[in-house]
Amino acid sequence: MPNWCFTDYMLIGSAEDTKAAYDALHKVEETKRPGPFATWSFESNPNWLGYVAEDVIGLTWSAVACRGTFDNLRLTTWKDKSAVALSTETAWGPCEELMNALALKFNLSLNFHATEPGNMYFAKGGADEVYTETLHYSDDDGEEYFDTLEEFLAQYGDKYGLNADATLDDAMAAVNASEDGLLAQISEE
Repeated sequence: MPNWCFTDYMLIGSAEDTKAAYDALHKVEETKRPGPFATWSFESNPNWLGYVAEDVIGLTWSAVACRGTFDNLRLTTWKDKSAVALSTETAWGPCEELMNALALKFNLSLNFHATEPGNMYFAKGGADEVYTETLHYSDDDGEEYFDTLEEFLAQYGDKYGLNADATLDDAMAAVNASEDGLLAQISEE
């Protein structure tokens, strides 16, 4: 059983290129697929990333990692640019090779934010700096993201006995030793 990685993507470019990418991905969603199969399979899900590889990019699903599905597809804007946004749920980590091929095909800039808590993997990337968070915090009440250590300390410093001068190492040590929460730094990739 894999650990599941949840990744938000924003592909940014011209209105024409983003519309073409959106239309191609939407067509994948709307295409009727065989199934259900006797055993569980990604193939019975119309949003399987293997269909993106085959139907949109022109690769066989085995040529790139297609170990998950996408959802929450939308055509949107980011700042003054057009964008396609979507989310994926994939085994173990993001499907970087597939998403890079998608961005290349439509001349788009790829930006992502990935979370896989089972292996303490928290990452973001992209030339457009869409995702600004630097810290991931979770506790029994859910998950939160913070752009700065100062924001985290303002909200949770008292809970963990941290003052406004605490360093990131101090904060991570206090939170992670407490059994009440988890604080992780989001890496830039």
